Amino acid sequence: FDEADRRMLERFEQERRSIAGLNHANIVTVHDAGHDDLGPYLVMEYVEGEPLDVLLKREQLSEERAVALFEGLCRGVAHAHKKGVIHRDIKPANVILDGDGTPKLLDFGLARGAAGLELSMTGYGMGTLDYSSPEQKRDAKSADHRADIYSLGATFYELLSGKKPVPLMLNKVPARWQSIVEHACDPEPSDRYQSTEELLAAIDDARRASAPESSGPLGENEDDMRCPSCKSMNALEARFCRGCGEGLQVACPACEAEYRVGLRNCDKCG
Repeated sequence: FDEADRRMLERFEQERRSIAGLNHANIVTVHDAGHDDLGPYLVMEYVEGEPLDVLLKREQLSEERAVALFEGLCRGVAHAHKKGVIHRDIKPANVILDGDGTPKLLDFGLARGAAGLELSMTGYGMGTLDYSSPEQKRDAKSADHRADIYSLGATFYELLSGKKPVPLMLNKVPARWQSIVEHACDPEPSDRYQSTEELLAAIDDARRASAPESSGPLGENEDDMRCPSCKSMNALEARFCRGCGEGLQVACPACEAEYRVGLRNCDKCG
């Protein structure tokens, strides 16, 4: 092998090791890996859908859909970070949407894992410039999980505005999300969100702060709209929690109609 081939094989092996331990609805699953006469191969989950960047070129997303896609992507990144894996190349082109519209993160070829696997060299940048944090552009080897936070913020900007994140023009995104994009994309890592969970919490807070007063079924209030398990806010009619996936509907013991967990009164029989 020449040097280029060796580096290619090292990157392949790094991607395999990085994602072997990841099992999440918002990450493309790797089932197996090996070598044959043609070289190394990965056996990955087949996702029948399209890359997110292709969708963004075709249409402007509604605000609701943009936020939903972003939350799914954040949950996948949060799972990777918990496993010690930093992606380092988050962008719409590395997200594929399945037939149900679920975003799945792929291409961990630049990832750095908890085992210390590292192909970048000190003083060299890696990733895609439009979505890379300043510190990653300067020196990829020193970039930590907060570089992924920056890339998530840049991706959120594009989802909301339909425009590339360079330059960031906050007036192109709805007002309630502007501070979130700005905070995630702060040039200083210490001034960004310090975890993906913190970013998701900010999304939840912004949604609640701008939610109109409602006059729903008897007993409805903010606590009624929270998941009993993870406390995420959900629409009253939601069947499953968008945060943890737990069921939110139960059968009324009186009339057996389904109604929202936590409500004091059944919507149908009271």
